[in-house]
Amino acid sequence: MFEIISTGKSVRGTDILGYTNRPSADSYLYVIGGVHGDEGEGIYIVEQLHNWLQIDEPSVPMIMVPMLNPDGLADNTRVNANGVDLNRNWPVADWSPEYPQERYNPGTKPLSEPENIFLYELFKKYVPKMIFSIHSWNQEPLLNFNPLGEDDAHFIAQYNNYACKMDVGYPTPGSLGTYATEVLQCGIITYECPLVNANLTLDEIWLQNEQALIKYFTKFAK
Repeated sequence: MFEIISTGKSVRGTDILGYTNRPSADSYLYVIGGVHGDEGEGIYIVEQLHNWLQIDEPSVPMIMVPMLNPDGLADNTRVNANGVDLNRNWPVADWSPEYPQERYNPGTKPLSEPENIFLYELFKKYVPKMIFSIHSWNQEPLLNFNPLGEDDAHFIAQYNNYACKMDVGYPTPGSLGTYATEVLQCGIITYECPLVNANLTLDEIWLQNEQALIKYFTKFAK
């Protein structure tokens, strides 16, 4: 059902693939994984979702980018091969060249990185209506939404019991979430999965989310 409709390159020349289930539609629901290469839990969720969606037809036109930062994945780092945090590199009002730690390096200018340029061009050609950017972190599981993504976040939270918050609790200058709100004017959920630990496996994290995501993509998304 999904076919490759766009191919980009990372800093090191690794392919970045974009897939869709409908090559021609007015707008799309995006699923983006691997913005940060060291967030294996979020990457795994996107892989499992992608596998499932190729078996069962989703109810909406979709774009999937399973791995935006393949160099970061290879190095097990948050940043890309230029040392840039792709989630601080978007052209929005609060972008800043200053950063508190190396892992939040925003780049020399907005859209300086080929991975984000690939996604930027994809957004221009295939208009987003809703974006899921799937991550993982060491705090409570979270669905961080903008105003246009609020209903979607609360629908999912009914099934996975993740917290829903419009404010993640700290500044995120140059983020994709801000770009979706200010420029694309579409909904976005930054989906923060928990980390694997002694009591939680990757498969268990997927099971936390399987019903929520399947119900969303087959019944709720419009």
